[in-house]
Amino acid sequence: MEQDGQELVLVARLDAAAGRRLEAELRARRGHPLVIDAGRVEVVSALALEVLLSAALQWRIDGQALEIARESAAFRSACTTLDLSFDPLPELPPADSPPPAADLAGATA
Repeated sequence: MEQDGQELVLVARLDAAAGRRLEAELRARRGHPLVIDAGRVEVVSALALEVLLSAALQWRIDGQALEIARESAAFRSACTTLDLSFDPLPELPPADSPPPAADLAGATA
């Protein structure tokens, strides 16, 4: 990942190892508006997408802007396959609300 001002350019191969590096880079950027350029991504793992979604939610909680820009076809395809959207992000429950109860009625052992 390359860093240029408030833009983070993702690598072409965003596999699990790159996802761990991405997490560290995002932690270093926390507290500032950020544009993530996904235009070069050719391979993307579910773990890397989870890291990005977690960051997007954390930026929202922190009141900072985070944008995924210039999405490659491979990046969009991975998001579509996992039914994942960064725009809009899922709504967050109020901070004072209790966590949702687990629905174990349909669970099997």
